[in-house]
Amino acid sequence: MLPGIICSAILTYTGVNITLQNGTVANIVKNLNDSSTWQETATNTQTIVLSNPIWISVHFMIFITLAVYFLVQVLELLTTKEKTNFG
Repeated sequence: MLPGIICSAILTYTGVNITLQNGTVANIVKNLNDSSTWQETATNTQTIVLSNPIWISVHFMIFITLAVYFLVQVLELLTTKEKTNFG
């Protein structure tokens, strides 16, 4: 239950662009003949772009539904009286 609430909240927050991974690679190249060096930096970003922005609303509705269900279950757990059998 809680992982579904967390995942739907994250998907609602990210919106249409979902970034999976950011990576930066830095290389230093040294010339063996003289003392010159070169440095290059490459940044790699992997993203998923949702083609339909309605998914933000769908994820929000899933989040609200799961959150309300969770709260109702917690309140029911805290307010029900335990049956005891005497006799």
